[in-house]
Amino acid sequence: MITLACIKFESKSLKNLMNIQKVIIKDAQQIFGLPDGELSRLKQTVLIAGANGSGKTRLLNYVKRHVKNAITEKHRHALNSKIEEYNLNIANLEAAIKKLSNASHPGNDVTIRNNNNAIVHYRNQIKDHIEELDNQRLTFDTPLLEPIIAVEAVPFVSSIEDDAHYTRHQSNNFVSSADHAHISDLNKLTIPYIRNILDTAFNASHPDHESEEAIVQNATKSKDNLLKLIDLFLETKLTRSVDGGDPILYGNHIAKAKLSKGQSILLQLCVQLHAQTNHLSSTILLLDEPENHLHPAACIELIKQIQKAAPNSQLWIATHSIPILSYFSNDSTLIFAEGGKFSYAGNVPDRVLKTLLGNEETLARLREFTGLPSELAQVRYATECLMPPEVIGPNEQDDQTKQICGHIWQKIQTKEQLRIIDFGAGKGRLLENIKTDYPDLIEKIDYIAFDAFPDDAEQCKNVIASVYSSSDNRYFSDLDTMEAYLDSESVHLITMCNVLHEISPTKWGDFFGKNGFSERLLHQSGNLLLVEDEEIPVGETAHEYGFIVFDTGELKQLFCIKEDDKGFCFSDQRNDGRLKAHLIPRKNLTLMNHNSKLAALEAKVRSSKSKIEQSRASEASFKNGRKHSFWIQQYANASLAISALG
Repeated sequence: MITLACIKFESKSLKNLMNIQKVIIKDAQQIFGLPDGELSRLKQTVLIAGANGSGKTRLLNYVKRHVKNAITEKHRHALNSKIEEYNLNIANLEAAIKKLSNASHPGNDVTIRNNNNAIVHYRNQIKDHIEELDNQRLTFDTPLLEPIIAVEAVPFVSSIEDDAHYTRHQSNNFVSSADHAHISDLNKLTIPYIRNILDTAFNASHPDHESEEAIVQNATKSKDNLLKLIDLFLETKLTRSVDGGDPILYGNHIAKAKLSKGQSILLQLCVQLHAQTNHLSSTILLLDEPENHLHPAACIELIKQIQKAAPNSQLWIATHSIPILSYFSNDSTLIFAEGGKFSYAGNVPDRVLKTLLGNEETLARLREFTGLPSELAQVRYATECLMPPEVIGPNEQDDQTKQICGHIWQKIQTKEQLRIIDFGAGKGRLLENIKTDYPDLIEKIDYIAFDAFPDDAEQCKNVIASVYSSSDNRYFSDLDTMEAYLDSESVHLITMCNVLHEISPTKWGDFFGKNGFSERLLHQSGNLLLVEDEEIPVGETAHEYGFIVFDTGELKQLFCIKEDDKGFCFSDQRNDGRLKAHLIPRKNLTLMNHNSKLAALEAKVRSSKSKIEQSRASEASFKNGRKHSFWIQQYANASLAISALG
């Protein structure tokens, strides 16, 4: 089964993708057999891997259900407005009841009873509206501007049936039911539907027929949209024969065109899309074990063709096909399904493979044959290191937010309010997580967002407005503009969460050192809080030297921090050396200079060399393969930066 949720949202820019960013699984045990959980940071392709009965199809059905239930921003606003209106009506009615109760009049009892009935009605309406709002289980990359229509299709039932033996009545029934047809009827209605679209356009524009201009335009537009879909997905032209009006593909009547299984699937998909939307806009595609219907190579080609034809579409694939997993895993979110529970499997494909293959011995044989998983990790990481950084959105149970909030709590003990610059704010991840998980902090912080790349400005501004009513003078994408607004030395804390490694060493002087940005804006008692994943799991090219992640030793070299310097401290959130936060006093930030930059980079080269040697002496697993690739990148990137700085 292939399911697709068609989003009627026109967008030609990949930055306006209507992708599902987060799925909250809640109260789904009875209907879907799924325990509570959450999937977030979902990429444009989501792979769900697991054995039969592991919950893959149940997750797709859950997503499909809540795609249908998703509400637009306009409807969300309308519901909230109605709730406010009904609460005001209730307050007015209660005041009226109180006034009537204090007055003696023969008709008061009836009025009071009517008012109480109206209050019950409004409260029921409020309850229904709140339930509808609370039942939203999907979060999208961008606000949902138009309704979502869920469509179910099937990759292959049988060869597409010829309509020659259908009566006109049967053909008409198929055509009229196309937008809500059962998936088992798709192969029967495909040719009648296509024939009807072509005939309608032909007859509407024929000189012998006098049709209203609007009818001609609609019929022509419908035909053109169908032709465009078929051209996109099958890369061929659909035509109409002169003698008989048959639909022609590849030079033959469709029924005699000898379509492959993949082509049959794509043609049925075109009919589904056209019947529902009359145009191809952004789509969310859910494919449930497509390998059950096609040879692995043909299945991969099918998926590639769908991606090519619908480049703005998010693709969900539930599969136990190792070829599909291996081909698409590099650019996807890989989720492992087991017993109805889901976990991220991008770092532990051994677990996925062992489940799919059955036992350790079979996995070992595959490893010997293919060189997985260590080599896979290194190749993937090296490939990622050629890509630009990704922006992380809000996420519940965010360990890095916990680190930042811990330091904020310490700082506010001596201040009534703390002015914070969230440097590299992205989508507003920090403020959104504080609002959700640490609401007591909101009143104590004066939040300012800065991001030099305003791609996610609207989402960040929306988060700010949800806290401060407006984002005016709280979001900046230009340092000069921000400094023109803020007073000198008025900031108590600058946070850089996963940001420092994205700043080129040639640009460090703009932010640190004498007359740097941090010296100009930070209060004398202010601090820079650097939060980094010391072994970032996804490679990237952030600047001309890739990316460079500094640990405690390198940061002490960079900012000339001595053993007895007060104010410098760091925390290790998981006690494993990965998620670290370093609090650096303003006075140390001003000490950075050319020699300290070189010393820090040289320290990075030394530590990377040591880590590479350790990795090569370790077991050849996916985890160690990724670490090995990370440290090679650090060694090379730091060396390149040293050469450039001289």
